[in-house]
Amino acid sequence: MVRVKALKLFNDGWEKRLRYPGEVFETTQERHERWASASLVSLAEDERPDLEAMTKAELIQYGKEHSLELDDKLRKADMIAAIKEAMGQ
Repeated sequence: MVRVKALKLFNDGWEKRLRYPGEVFETTQERHERWASASLVSLAEDERPDLEAMTKAELIQYGKEHSLELDDKLRKADMIAAIKEAMGQ
């Protein structure tokens, strides 16, 4: 899976929904290549969330969305370190 950013409004036929400019979402490499060739999307890997600005609850949710279980008893700084380590940052 790759994270992409929609560059213009288009109909995502696979997901049966509209994609709006600026929307960031995950898709397959094949779909990314097809849409990129039509200038509909670009890679969004540079767009990383500001982990420092997130609350502990938001960090836990972000971890779940990226298959990372975070213990709610961890300090915020430890949660951020665990996320960065898991994401290879």
